[in-house]
Amino acid sequence: MPWVHSASAAAIVLVLAHGWVLLVLAVALIAGIMTRAAAAAATLLLAEIVLWLTITAGLSDLTLRDVGVLGLAFCLCGATRQRLTLAS
Repeated sequence: MPWVHSASAAAIVLVLAHGWVLLVLAVALIAGIMTRAAAAAATLLLAEIVLWLTITAGLSDLTLRDVGVLGLAFCLCGATRQRLTLAS
């Protein structure tokens, strides 16, 4: 979280919350629960991560890995046929 001082307790809580949100989105994608919505939310969060990593650290192997994951999440936003989804 770039707008919060890195040594503060709020930064630790925000980073942990960010990680939990990404974990919940990953579980939703794997389980096929609201796939498009989960992929769209993951795309937004990963775009934020890639943006701040590029600004602060430049193009590194970590940034390029996240660009690949961002591309996968973006592709899932437009997926129309899903094989493993929960029936409603």
